[in-house]
Amino acid sequence: MEYFDEMKWGPCDRNLRDCELISCRLRRVEPLCRLPGSALQQLAMCGFYEDLEKGVTLFRAGEQGRYWYAVLGGQLEVRYHAADTKDGKCTFAHAAVLHTLFHEV
Repeated sequence: MEYFDEMKWGPCDRNLRDCELISCRLRRVEPLCRLPGSALQQLAMCGFYEDLEKGVTLFRAGEQGRYWYAVLGGQLEVRYHAADTKDGKCTFAHAAVLHTLFHEV
């Protein structure tokens, strides 16, 4: 998804037209297109776009969640750590690395 100018301002600095443009563009994003218009408008009013460097940790297990994230491009590495009660070994599942995301405040 391309970055668009209306997203460069924080939610407090957007006007109604900015939110309408953002909402229309979010509707073109495959995973988001199924959301109701009211949900897209809420994302447009409250969300912001952010590019992250490779290797940034968004959150760790046990932390209280503060944001909703949608990865719009790039790659995301997900690591899940669970102790095996039988032998004390850990298992990991992972993918790749995060570059671009959109998250709601």
